[in-house]
Amino acid sequence: MITFAEAKNGDKICIKDGFPLHSSYNPQKEAERFVSTLEVQFEPSWIIITEPALSYAAQFLRMRFTNAKLCAIRFCKDFSDFDKLWDKVFYFEDGNLKDQLFNFFGEESAGSLYFASWKPSENAFKDVYISVWENIKAYITLSRDVLGTRIYFNKRWNKNAVKFALYLNRAINYEHRLNKPIVIAASGPSLENIIPHLKTNRKRFFLLAVSSAAKPLIEHEVLPDAVISTDGGWYAQEHLKQLNFNDIPLFLSSESYLSSKMLQSCVIIPLSYKDGIEALLLEKAGIKALKAERNGTVSGTAAELALQLSDSDIFFCGLDLCSSNGFQHTQPNELELDKAATDTRLNQLETRAALGSFENASLEIYRNWFSSRPSSFTKRIKRVYFSGSPIKYKLEKIEDIDEKAFENLIQRYAENDDCTIDSAELQKLNPCSVRAQKLCNYFAELHKAFEDYYNSENLIESSPFELELWFKSLCLGDFLAATQRHEKMSETMYNKLQDSLLELEGIIRRYDRQQD
Repeated sequence: MITFAEAKNGDKICIKDGFPLHSSYNPQKEAERFVSTLEVQFEPSWIIITEPALSYAAQFLRMRFTNAKLCAIRFCKDFSDFDKLWDKVFYFEDGNLKDQLFNFFGEESAGSLYFASWKPSENAFKDVYISVWENIKAYITLSRDVLGTRIYFNKRWNKNAVKFALYLNRAINYEHRLNKPIVIAASGPSLENIIPHLKTNRKRFFLLAVSSAAKPLIEHEVLPDAVISTDGGWYAQEHLKQLNFNDIPLFLSSESYLSSKMLQSCVIIPLSYKDGIEALLLEKAGIKALKAERNGTVSGTAAELALQLSDSDIFFCGLDLCSSNGFQHTQPNELELDKAATDTRLNQLETRAALGSFENASLEIYRNWFSSRPSSFTKRIKRVYFSGSPIKYKLEKIEDIDEKAFENLIQRYAENDDCTIDSAELQKLNPCSVRAQKLCNYFAELHKAFEDYYNSENLIESSPFELELWFKSLCLGDFLAATQRHEKMSETMYNKLQDSLLELEGIIRRYDRQQD
């Protein structure tokens, strides 16, 4: 219980279960000393204090860190009257703090945040204090991992985006909304037992399959209305082999991997995250794209897309997001079929399947993402499972229903063959040769822009928005380091930028040679 009292100097103070949260003599002087002892060896963008109680420290933090914003992480709601002293307030009891921090600050800002604890709160809220700092550590770790992933994969995503802008041939100009519910088929093992129920009620919903679920659906003669792929790795294309034979439309992000041959032959609804160079390249090539939400798992992007495409219910099948005692994906699976061809006595099927029984950190991240979605996301989404084998982990506000409840709900909708994607018009794209020339001209402008900025006296953090996107895409680590140190572009960074741009231009040169 928290009680309030008055200090010797007349200021208000508070006590939690016998632990004073402020000095009983002069709480303002105590707060001033606290701020003066903070050892901050960089210029932070945010100062984040865990449970500052009556927030006497806020005014002194603003005086010392004039360019930083202030954030409080609250352990309880008893001090909400003082929240106005902070630029942002998080409440630990509101949910997963790690995800709240990541959703607000993102991964790029993590290195410029300074966290500190208001010491008197540590003993007064001992268990909460430990949990909060575990969440802060988890946020920093997650941000590091996401940045590492971006730095590692950026080169691949950039090449995919150039290929997409250059070779895309049959692009649909999709501007419609669906008048039926959407079923999203993920490829978790539980999908296998749900497929018969999808087949029985096939005409009552729009079926959107993630790429790894396409083959098992098609093998059971359940053709998806569309497939979605967002993976930048070469192996992603393995799941899409069936599309050329069935002419199934493909929602494809421009950073995804697809061979130039399939980019020319598949019916594609372009997706763009609108947050990087992929959007710039699509604009230069004259390609229209639907806005998509970037996510670590294709199922997350598919969920956001489904909410955008329809006002009806959204049903998820095969969204297990947990380890299993057998295959991690519903069979048949293209990657598993490829691996089976190389099985030996020392590298057996059982060895591969056993890997799926271990807990996976990525799956936990995806579960937390779905679990932390707002009600605007969760109120229309239901997850379907097989009654004979309930799903291991709940997803907080997302309702789980068995196959019988799913059939009862889906049968409320009339059977019809309406599929608005089939009736959508193809975009009138510029010929590949014209797009190649436009991209060449744009890259020539970028070479000059990089050189001009390198020779200027401007700090890297002051770069124009378009150049910033390229800096982050081609040299993310160097850009963040220079920004946090308030430095100019280094010679090393400049050389990396020019070399990376030459690599991307190599894709266009190879196209030109093919035409000769």
